[in-house]
Amino acid sequence: MNKFLPTLLLATLALAACFDAVRDGHEHIPTSLVIPDLSSSPVIDGAIGNEEWRGASVVRLENGVRLLVGACSGALFIAIDSRTSGDRYADIFVTDKDASILNFHPSMRLGERNIRGSDWDDSTPPMKWDAPTGWRASIVRRSSDDDDDAAFSDYDGVEFRFARSIASSRGTRIRIESRDFFGGLPDVVFPKGSNRDEISGWATAELAETPALSASNAKNPCDEAIAAALPQPTTS
Repeated sequence: MNKFLPTLLLATLALAACFDAVRDGHEHIPTSLVIPDLSSSPVIDGAIGNEEWRGASVVRLENGVRLLVGACSGALFIAIDSRTSGDRYADIFVTDKDASILNFHPSMRLGERNIRGSDWDDSTPPMKWDAPTGWRASIVRRSSDDDDDAAFSDYDGVEFRFARSIASSRGTRIRIESRDFFGGLPDVVFPKGSNRDEISGWATAELAETPALSASNAKNPCDEAIAAALPQPTTS
């Protein structure tokens, strides 16, 4: 698994699929989605507040699920808002530069894995649990820690924070899945109509570095929050 160091700033995400998007109250079908700068760092807790996500790009998916994306300092924030679509968890798949696939999986625990080759499914290769490498996400919790059959506590969806870009080179592909915990509702996927085994149909992610912070905005609250939260690179 590649380590995610807080060195690159995110600017754009080029999406090579057609989808309905909503931004500033207007529907359109873009081929490129600019990831805007957020004025503050969203709290990664599964409560997707309008104020903390103000200014984010919003993509409307099926069954009432929404995808929100924004950048802040050296971090990318993604939220999958499924509050009107049942109890859901998420999977994000990203092609890595060595031709493998990185899978980020927050459910009731945080899981990640590096997938190589084409022979894979939900269980193979196995997840590495509870030790996320340079990313964080909200998880779903039971209303009672002592009852495995207790209902889930209220949550709006899944929120992610990546320490640097999830795509480091031109041509990187990404697929996002919002999945029902109980299997009774169909998966909601982005891009719509894409398949796990046809990477060519995934969205194309293209990232660019942003200019260094000037002295006038060096104390942006968002930058300070990210700097405090992210692990600092070590020197040998």
